[in-house]
Amino acid sequence: MNIFTPKPKQKELVKVLVDTLLEIIETINEKDIIEDLLTNKGTRICDKLKKYFDMITGFECCVCIKTTHYKNKQTEDLSEDLNLYTLCRDAESTKKGRGAIDVYSKNNPNAAHSVFNNTDFMHIWMQLMQGKFDSWHSNDLKNEPNYLNSSKIFYTHLKEPLPYKSSISVPICSNLKNTEHSGMIVRLWGYLCIDCNESGRVFDKERDKPVLQSISMPFFNFICKEIIPKQPQ
Repeated sequence: MNIFTPKPKQKELVKVLVDTLLEIIETINEKDIIEDLLTNKGTRICDKLKKYFDMITGFECCVCIKTTHYKNKQTEDLSEDLNLYTLCRDAESTKKGRGAIDVYSKNNPNAAHSVFNNTDFMHIWMQLMQGKFDSWHSNDLKNEPNYLNSSKIFYTHLKEPLPYKSSISVPICSNLKNTEHSGMIVRLWGYLCIDCNESGRVFDKERDKPVLQSISMPFFNFICKEIIPKQPQ
């Protein structure tokens, strides 16, 4: 047997990643509504990544895309009124109710999710300020004493603070190698997040970060090329 022949699972994993990249670069229809296009394309990307991480971790995972840019609010500065919004989730997570909070938060200013109350975002931001493309990840969020997530207020009916125990997030931003870093933040549009309601050996930074980075950077390029130029000024 050829020792370089991938195992069936490895073949399937590669196929899922290729399909995800093809989804990102697929030509869009000029008649598409920009906001709907981004959400729909993002959902399909989340669906494919969920399939990948369900297989690679052996656990059921949830995938979402978070952004500070909603309804054309193009904010580059870190300010007190800068909030996070969930652009989309994988379809299965939405069906199970995770998406209800997203809709409520978008439509109710008093339920805004400040970036300062989100450890994932702040860690990614601070690393980018130092010129580093880094991920946030933990396989035991319950025992992360300084972990902040503004969504906790929506899950008081649960036994646990959040409906997941592990997570990994990577920035959706410009390529640091092609950006002159002069003390200012590079263009950070949001981040891609995978979470799981299991703890322990779920996510592996060395294994999972490059995979997520290979998706998040082309997605940012898609946004810059196909979305931002077509938004109302």
